[in-house]
Amino acid sequence: MDHRGQLAEVLEFLRTAPRVRAADWPGILGDTLSRPGLYAILVDPEGARDLTRGIGSPISPGVIYAGQSGAGYSEGTLGCRIQNHFEKTARTSTLRGSLAATLVNAIPLTMRR
Repeated sequence: MDHRGQLAEVLEFLRTAPRVRAADWPGILGDTLSRPGLYAILVDPEGARDLTRGIGSPISPGVIYAGQSGAGYSEGTLGCRIQNHFEKTARTSTLRGSLAATLVNAIPLTMRR
């Protein structure tokens, strides 16, 4: 299978995988979080508007980030990777750092060191 076919399979998986709103974390995911795998971060229409204001280019609702855990020599789990993005500081997460840099002028943010 070529790279386009692989990408199509990954995108289809991300489109149909179980979803949990950030406010409902960890929700239905249960023991899935103790295993390696793929995950995606999606943005809703309101978040897409904020990102559009911050970046100055149109952003549509949907997947804004996809990641993996436990590949290669990594022993990380889905739960560890996702917690790294949202329960620690922006310094430990490229996703969170990128979101902060994009949104700093679009919405009120408090930067902490």
